[in-house]
Amino acid sequence: MFWPCVLLLGAALCPVAAGAEGVPWYDRPSCHEANDLFLSLEAEKADEAARKLEASKDLDDMACALWIRVSFSEFQVGLFGKTPDNLNQRKKVLTRLFGFAKANKGKGARFADLELEARLRRTRILNEEGQRTQALDELKQLQKLVSERDPALPPTPPLYYTKGVLNAALSSPGWAARTVLSIAGLNVDPAVGAENLHKLVDGSSVYRGDAAYVSHFFGEEIGEKYFRAPASYTRIIAEKYPTNPQFAYERATDLLAEKKAAEALGQIAPAAARIDAAPGLWSPPLRAKVLYTTARCLAASGKKDEAKKRALAAKAERYGELADKISDLIDELE
Repeated sequence: MFWPCVLLLGAALCPVAAGAEGVPWYDRPSCHEANDLFLSLEAEKADEAARKLEASKDLDDMACALWIRVSFSEFQVGLFGKTPDNLNQRKKVLTRLFGFAKANKGKGARFADLELEARLRRTRILNEEGQRTQALDELKQLQKLVSERDPALPPTPPLYYTKGVLNAALSSPGWAARTVLSIAGLNVDPAVGAENLHKLVDGSSVYRGDAAYVSHFFGEEIGEKYFRAPASYTRIIAEKYPTNPQFAYERATDLLAEKKAAEALGQIAPAAARIDAAPGLWSPPLRAKVLYTTARCLAASGKKDEAKKRALAAKAERYGELADKISDLIDELE
């Protein structure tokens, strides 16, 4: 289970009370299996697993499939870029999740709270699109719904995620809409954000990987006063999903910061080897991240010739966000 039922969440989230099916969607083995396949970038197997859940008449199975599609659609934008197809897919699956939550909110908190999460994710999209007024209206509505949520209802992972990301994002100095919060009268607390996200990071629901990934980001943005050391989060996701190059990149970067070059190289080398075997694998941003980090690990280990070769390969991917860092590394190696 996500948490020890008797001590923390109350009987309403225990297996006997989650419905006739026995286990809420975010704790089901079938949901874990499908989510793990997506985060391991096993695209065909993941899609097949999600389709089986979508075809089920069981509400928990359907909720799981919708949530996985939404969660991975955001991750996919980061992995493969903001292409029209990726952005449209993100909107499409989020609309489906919102509709499902609204239609089934009377059937349990684990469904109703998905509306809160859907609104949270919609706020990010509106903000990215430059629709600041609409994003602010959505934020106000979201905070209203969270504050008015029946305290007698048991907390759920969707609620923890919403409260965690909401408070952490709006406390982050890099968040684009932060400057208008005081005008809007929205109050946020980074401690509340960290507390709620850590409930997921330390739990065992399907939210664990997502929560660890965003906690790593917010930890770097806000600092360790509220969040943990960055490497504590990347260890979780890199160990759980060793075939995911983004997680290997994040983990290796943290290890390099701790001056553990050999360990970092061991983390990133398998991903680099996969690129060697299939040069068109993944996407230019992902390949650039893997190759650049491999070069840094090699350089830190004194293998300058190999490092330069990897750095030049990273440069050839033409990934703008790393362009300056790659050029600086090449200059250092020459």
